[in-house]
Amino acid sequence: MNHYGAKALRHWRRHLPASYGQLEDPARFFTDLGEQAEAEIEDRYLRYAGPEVPGESAEDKQARLYQAMNQATEEVHAGLVTPSPASQGEPDPDAEIPPAG
Repeated sequence: MNHYGAKALRHWRRHLPASYGQLEDPARFFTDLGEQAEAEIEDRYLRYAGPEVPGESAEDKQARLYQAMNQATEEVHAGLVTPSPASQGEPDPDAEIPPAG
């Protein structure tokens, strides 16, 4: 299991306990999820980075590639690796319970 799968496993145990409890083979699920996340990050990174820019300085290229990787990673984390409880139909265990009125 890669680091994306391990991070997802920890997140699901804590924030998505009902969904986690329904998994028949958590190790396989999070191994596959981690591989999917890695592939999706790579695909998005390549798309966001775009083609070489003629005349681009090394610093500008580094900044462009860094931003592309950050954007790809953030999007995949939010949607796949660490989804919100609400997106999975679960209550947020860390949400404050409003006082009884």
